[in-house]
Amino acid sequence: MKMRIRIFCAGKLKESFYREACEEFMKRLSRERIEIIEIRDSTPGKEAGEIKRKLKNEFLVVLDESGIVKTSGELAEFIKNFQGDLAFVIGGPNGISKELKEKADLLLSMSKMTFPHELARVILLEQIYRAFMINQNKVYHR
Repeated sequence: MKMRIRIFCAGKLKESFYREACEEFMKRLSRERIEIIEIRDSTPGKEAGEIKRKLKNEFLVVLDESGIVKTSGELAEFIKNFQGDLAFVIGGPNGISKELKEKADLLLSMSKMTFPHELARVILLEQIYRAFMINQNKVYHR
């Protein structure tokens, strides 16, 4: 059975350009088992509680500036070799709770720079799409 990837995000996408970008990557990923779960934008502690209640038996990847940085190729290799399901967490504008960071199986940094959480969702979806393209030996942006 195919790996399932669930992406937990704080808040809804308010800007149409973020929504359109995410919709495009979700369309490109339609053959994969990918789901976006929007959590009510609140305090990091309340967001963490809601995420923890919805988690299943997934490998938890929390996006955080203190995490390790992977290249696109390294992320593709990680996804290709991983056995099981993945859950990614993108915090809201107030960040991620310490409790959720400690629960993470992997803290992953997208960059040394800080991005708005809406843009982080677009970037993560693009990188997951890129990983699948790399793993299928398909041509995509270089």
